Formats: sequence, structure tokens, C-alpha cells
Amino acid sequence: MVRAYSRTKEELPTGTHLFTVGGHDWYVDYYPNGINKDCADFISLYVTLLFDDDDDDDDPFDMVVEAMFSFSLID
Repeated sequence: MVRAYSRTKEELPTGTHLFTVGGHDWYVDYYPNGINKDCADFISLYVTLLFDDDDDDDDPFDMVVEAMFSFSLID
């Protein structure tokens, strides 16, 4: 949940924010003014799972991780 969202546009930087849940590393890409100029009036959020390149498998996309997430923006 993001409280006082309108203030975060100035205070919280655009970029990638890393976190770990369930033994997996994830990141949220956060763009308070949209990912590009066409989306400048919108927030853009992306949740991405980081894959471990240390395993012997050549294809990281065969790993299955189920996750549920939600975003709440409250002003």
C-alpha cells in the first residue's frame, strides 16, 4: 500500500526496488510518471522474478513460481 501517493511522485525515485519473498528474489520497477511520455499521467509498476544463473540448466524459463500480488494506492 502506498499512502499519500501524490507526494511519492516527488519523493520516491523512479527505478528498480529489490526484495526477497518465499526464498526468491524479485524486483519492482516503479515509474511514478509512467514508463514513457505517452503514459506520463499514469503510474507504471512491474513485478519481475530474478532467475538464478548458478544452476546447471540452460533455460531459466522452465522454472515455475506461482505468486499473487496486489498494489494499493491511497491518496
